[in-house]
Amino acid sequence: PITQFGASRWLVVWEEKINTSAYVIWGTLVSTDGQVFNNQGTEIWNDPASIGPKLAFDGSRYLMTHGGAPVTTVYNYSFPIGLWLEADGSLTDTGPLNIGISSNPQTGPAIAADAKRMLVVWEDGALDESDLTGRLFFHSGNPATDEKINFVRGPGAQIDPVLIFVR
Repeated sequence: PITQFGASRWLVVWEEKINTSAYVIWGTLVSTDGQVFNNQGTEIWNDPASIGPKLAFDGSRYLMTHGGAPVTTVYNYSFPIGLWLEADGSLTDTGPLNIGISSNPQTGPAIAADAKRMLVVWEDGALDESDLTGRLFFHSGNPATDEKINFVRGPGAQIDPVLIFVR
């Protein structure tokens, strides 16, 4: 599970493996005194490749990323998807944001957001091993920069990035 504080409560999300190759992402809100709003959880996203959810809060909404590809993808690789969630944890009607920018395997996204932009960093399999690559986006999902940002390129696999936004 992963948690993010915002709007005076915690949002907790996790993935559930429902069979040998499919996952569903669930979530629930928790008050500051520890009251769980829905002990069963609420289904947030149902896609076979919905793995590794991460969260950020922009001051009014949560942004969740996960390392799966939508069922309609034309690639055989994963790439990061972003989903806006309202402060109550419900999915907005804006649809998924395709954050990945190439056909290379792009997995394990991490995210941080402020009131204007979000930074997403992921494991990019453009070379033989994973390197850390990212991009700035506006909350609309449009890129804030023309190019991706190469954070780490080097021998061996660079994996599991974590981002924290400090106000």
